[in-house]
Amino acid sequence: MVDSSSQELQSLLDDWALLSSRLGVRRSKAPESISTESALIYDGVKLLATAIQDLDQSQTVEIQSISCESAIPWEKGSSLINYMRPVI
Repeated sequence: MVDSSSQELQSLLDDWALLSSRLGVRRSKAPESISTESALIYDGVKLLATAIQDLDQSQTVEIQSISCESAIPWEKGSSLINYMRPVI
């Protein structure tokens, strides 16, 4: 499920190793790949970030406080889902 030869993955692993060394995290060796779960999380966050960037090109996206306990949805929520839908 994870393409270990992907240039994007290799770049991510290189960045990960660099950040680990800057933070003083010691590893016996650099990871050669990531778990499927980590890859799916990465893909989901990337999809969300890309959709927000695309949405921001056509509409002004402003940060506002929202509450999980409120029934009031985020006004851009439906538009964001629509930007994500064609990619899924």
